Formats: sequence, C-alpha cells, structure tokens
Amino acid sequence: MKKVIGILLVLISFSLYAKGSAPVGDSSGNDLDPVVRGFNIGMAGGIAAWVGKAGDNSGKIASMFQLKIGYDFVIKDVVRIGPVINLGIMQLDTDSRGITVHRDSPWDGDYAPLIPGLDIYITWLATDRFEFGGNVGFDAYLNNKAYDSNGDETEVLLGINVGLMVEYHTYMRNFSFGLTSEFSYIINFDGMNISVLPFIKVAF
Repeated sequence: MKKVIGILLVLISFSLYAKGSAPVGDSSGNDLDPVVRGFNIGMAGGIAAWVGKAGDNSGKIASMFQLKIGYDFVIKDVVRIGPVINLGIMQLDTDSRGITVHRDSPWDGDYAPLIPGLDIYITWLATDRFEFGGNVGFDAYLNNKAYDSNGDETEVLLGINVGLMVEYHTYMRNFSFGLTSEFSYIINFDGMNISVLPFIKVAF
C-alpha cells in the first residue's frame, strides 16, 4: 500500500509540474514560439578569398573559424538589432615555397592570425522561420608578423567589414543555422577579402 501511495504522489507531482511548465507543442512544432531572442552563442566556419596585394604572394583562399557571442535587442516584433563579438582564427596558405619573399606582401611565413572583432547586426524576420539582415563591424588580425601599407613590420592589421546574412530558426525554438557573407577591407594595408561562413547558433 505504501508503494502505491508513493507512486501516486510521484505521478501527481509530475502532473502539477507539467501543468506549470511551458507547453512543449506537438511534433510539428507549429504551436511553439517561432523565434527565441536574447543572449546567443554560435560557431561559424568557411572560406575567405583574398583580393589585392594580400593574396599576390600567397594562397588566394584561406580557411576561417569563428566563435560568436551576441545579444539580440528587439525593436519591433520582426526587427532586431544586436552586437556580436567574434573570436576567430584564419589559416592562409603560403606560396609553394612555404615563404613570402616580397616586401609588398602583408604575410610573413605561414600566416594564421587570431581575429577578434565586433559586428552590429540589423535583421528582419521575413517569415515565421527565415530571417534576413546585414552587419557592419571591425576586426583585428593578430598573432604574427605582417607588413603594413608603409612596408613596416606590424603585429596588428585592422579591418572593417560589411556583410549580409540569412538565418533559419528551427522548430527546436532556440536553435538556428544560416549563412553570412562579408566583405572586409584591411585599413592599414591594401588588401581585401570576401568570406562565406555557414553558422549554427543557440539562443537563451
């Protein structure tokens, strides 16, 4: 009898907890909130194509990986603005000899800079799931020797960037994935890159 009472108490407690919890929705997820806003973290990885002197004496294509931390501020129900802190690393292949020999190339050896940066995104929720937007920001290329536009050695190259993004919010409510494309100009060197980075994101 005590076991039966104990089981009933557990079932009643679980029932009360379920009633007080947020609805989990049906299998389609159609009754769930379409987008979760607020604090978010994400990862992105892809390629960057270098244009100008930055790629003249090294590989034109670099691989890039980013960790993103951001926060969404809702302006209207379908519009958000949010800062995103990026911490990334890029691997730029050198030429076939494994070295860079011209002073007009910014890269010294096998260049793999650490890239912290900040972007500001403005996006529009076009449907219940798809979001489109753009961003402006800046990056700092650190962690190796390079040559600036005056031919002087430096360990920091600064870049400004503009970009576009598309994001799809899944039925898991706080999970989304998408694609960003950015154009970056290196301020203290005549170099530019265009990156294409798929990403995944979790919002809290």
